[in-house]
Amino acid sequence: MVKAGPEGADKFGKDLEVAKGRVLRLNTFLGEQQRKLDEHRRAAREAGIAVERLEEQAKELGVVLENLRSKYDRLGAAMAARDANLARRSALRGQMMDAVALGVALGAPVKAAMDFESAMADVKKVVNFETPGQFKAMGQDILAMTTRDRLPMAAEQIAAIVAAAGQSGIARRELKGFARDPARMGVAFDLTGEQSGAMMANWRAGMGLTQPRVVMLADAVICSFSAQLRA
Repeated sequence: MVKAGPEGADKFGKDLEVAKGRVLRLNTFLGEQQRKLDEHRRAAREAGIAVERLEEQAKELGVVLENLRSKYDRLGAAMAARDANLARRSALRGQMMDAVALGVALGAPVKAAMDFESAMADVKKVVNFETPGQFKAMGQDILAMTTRDRLPMAAEQIAAIVAAAGQSGIARRELKGFARDPARMGVAFDLTGEQSGAMMANWRAGMGLTQPRVVMLADAVICSFSAQLRA
């Protein structure tokens, strides 16, 4: 209870000042707390925005990764298709090469037979065969030189030697024996059958040499040529 009079008034005034001071301090405290609360709220909002942004970025990154994964899958499929295509091409190329090789292998005997037939036709033009049997026997003798006698020259080349000899006037009965020598000389000098046959036939006719003398001359030329190569 407040006392009446001056003394009571003074005490009331002091209490009022104390109360005002407390109210002021309380207001200051409340203001500080409100400021801190506002800061917390602002930080929370900013944190929320940052979290939302991180979530958006994560979603965007997920979309990018999914696109990359899809592109990688398509690239892998394309590479697998390319490898399969290359494998098919390689297999097809191998089959084509096999077919070509087989065609060459099958065609070689046919071509050889045709070349020999053509060469024997040239022989028939320049050699006087009395009967078809003699012509046939000459062909068989030439073929035997490449198989039985193992002369290092194809049958059509030996036939060309015979044709060159026949054209030079060498008798039919001597053609078989004559053909062996030009064949060997042709191999030594890398000449065709026609070239070696014509050379020996010209030596024989032009110099009036017998066949043994022609062979001796050919051997001398070969030895001289070999010596020059070694020098």
